[in-house]
Amino acid sequence: MKPVNGNSSCRGQAAIEFILTYAWVILIVVVVLVLVWQLGLFQLGGTIEPGYMGFWGVVPSDFRLSESGDFNISFANFIGANVTIESVAANHSGVDVLVSPSVVVEPGEHEVVDMSGFMPGKGGGQFQILLSVDYTDSRTGNLHKSSGRIWGSYEET
Repeated sequence: MKPVNGNSSCRGQAAIEFILTYAWVILIVVVVLVLVWQLGLFQLGGTIEPGYMGFWGVVPSDFRLSESGDFNISFANFIGANVTIESVAANHSGVDVLVSPSVVVEPGEHEVVDMSGFMPGKGGGQFQILLSVDYTDSRTGNLHKSSGRIWGSYEET
């Protein structure tokens, strides 16, 4: 039986196309929201996962910035020979801190360097430090640089 007005099937097809178009748009929006949520962009407060990027050879393996501005950082040696950490320079919120520990780190081992004078902060507050490590390779006696960025949350003291 044919519809009386002759265009009901066209309206039905248009309605289905309308629903499918909006279903695709809603699906894309949901996927984007899930990706943004998983990347942590909706996390406005609280602690962030500590991390670093950029270093090579002498790499930070663990670090802690206290509320009072004391910074402890453990460096790992991935060079394959003894290295001597000659100096560590850091910049945090416009404050420059420089230490010259002259610490020898054996291959695969870790050594801690303590620094103070950083900007104090509230426990759980976020920080970012630009760090540069000058070290001497025992095989060549040459001075090298390992640098990068460290981030995390202030730890309560």
